[in-house]
Amino acid sequence: MNTQQQLIFRLNQLLSPEAHRPCMALAKVLEIADTDCVVQLLDSGLRVADVGLGAHASPQGFLCYPKKNSLVWVAWRAIDAAPVVIATEALARVRFAKGKTKVSLSESIHLRAQSHLRIENNTQSLGRILNDLLSMLTTLTVGTSAGPSTPPNLDTQTKITQLKTRVNTLFQ
Repeated sequence: MNTQQQLIFRLNQLLSPEAHRPCMALAKVLEIADTDCVVQLLDSGLRVADVGLGAHASPQGFLCYPKKNSLVWVAWRAIDAAPVVIATEALARVRFAKGKTKVSLSESIHLRAQSHLRIENNTQSLGRILNDLLSMLTTLTVGTSAGPSTPPNLDTQTKITQLKTRVNTLFQ
């Protein structure tokens, strides 16, 4: 479909009585940007840019990134509304951002917080558990055939204390 045919097709869509009904189309992902992507509709071959990856075209909030060349369902609330990806066969990454705090999940997990990181449930905190473990390591003795060993040497204790400080800086 050349540019003139695409324009006529789009004008017909906008002027039709169906123009204000929601619609969906199956498409292939061609390119992915920070908050949107470019897809090619499978039924018409039409290339559609600025397809949103989340409910709002903003780097803040929840965004799902489909894999390039994967199939996605694209939806429009109305023909003149911005399209958005509503489903994908292959997810490359998920991102949530609020303020300066970002969580990105892909093949690896990246957590970036403005100040301290907290991973906890109702009874435990990962920061406290790591802190307790490092405290135990500084006084660790091991039973041997000659009797209990001595605690780690001073150099190892210093390194454990430095590690404990780094853990406390990361976790509150």
